[in-house]
Amino acid sequence: MSQSAVSHSVKELENHTGVRLLDRTTREVVLTDAGQQLALRLERLLDELNSTLRDTGRMGQQLSGKVRVAASQTISAHLIPQCIAESHRRYPDIQFVLHDRPQQWVMESIR
Repeated sequence: MSQSAVSHSVKELENHTGVRLLDRTTREVVLTDAGQQLALRLERLLDELNSTLRDTGRMGQQLSGKVRVAASQTISAHLIPQCIAESHRRYPDIQFVLHDRPQQWVMESIR
């Protein structure tokens, strides 16, 4: 954005609010008290907007549904429960269903 565009935008904002937002000297430009207050509030608003947009985006990516897990009795007794518990913590909207089967029936259970 060019300096003239910034100056024009600041001038419009000052006209809209009815207060001077910047003190301009030949050496520097400094925020007035009103300008500092506005800057703080706008920073908080932008943070909240970014947070809201980020959270909204996550909603679209949130996984849900049902996952069926078939495993032999040995694996389902020792390894699978910890994996399911950790997965459920990470993906609370997923329902995990464990099918405890003899080894020869595992492949048939997941078809």
